[in-house]
Amino acid sequence: MKEEILILSLDDHRCLDPSLVGFKAANLARALREGFPVPPGFCLTTSASRLLRESGGSFPQALREEVSRALRSLPPGRLAVRSSATVEDSSSFSFAGQASTFLDVEPENLEEAILNCVASLDNPQARSYRAFHNLPAGEMAILIQLMVPADKAGVAFTRDPVTGEEVVVIEAVRGFGEALVSGQAQPERYRVKGMTPESGGEILSPGEVQAVAGMALALERIFGCPQDVEWCC
Repeated sequence: MKEEILILSLDDHRCLDPSLVGFKAANLARALREGFPVPPGFCLTTSASRLLRESGGSFPQALREEVSRALRSLPPGRLAVRSSATVEDSSSFSFAGQASTFLDVEPENLEEAILNCVASLDNPQARSYRAFHNLPAGEMAILIQLMVPADKAGVAFTRDPVTGEEVVVIEAVRGFGEALVSGQAQPERYRVKGMTPESGGEILSPGEVQAVAGMALALERIFGCPQDVEWCC
């Protein structure tokens, strides 16, 4: 019987397979292989997630040992624990915000965050989203990455999200980007056309605006479609 893969490093070529790690992790693995500055991390595969769901909320010892080994391969620091479902961040449906993300997680609290993230695939919000879009339940992988101590962060759109115009729109807040994506903070907005900033603000310098816009457009060329990219400094 073939042994199931439970954990993959984000830089493992097998992490490019969304059936193993979901679309979010697979997309980040591809960006990492293309040389983009993706925070280091590892992924509990769909098999590991299935094992956790079947264990009734406990952490099997074999998986605990693999998580400990993977954690030791990362630099010390707090962690981001993120869902990466096989119906999430695909080319057709974003599934954004339907499952849970846990930020600034201390390593000693990692198991609890993983279990809560796995359980969130079945929360009422996620079930309602799948029912509305007639999506299957799919499977979940869990992405663990080193937390970046951000001074400023946000989202960059390679097309205007309202008009569809071919202009990069950057939204920026001070501190972590979670305040922006959760709607808790009002962002500054920057527009960049042809790598020339059309508007400015106080959070980002002109050089930072160009760097974020250039990275977003490079990702659009690699993935072959408009992108919205989470970034931080």
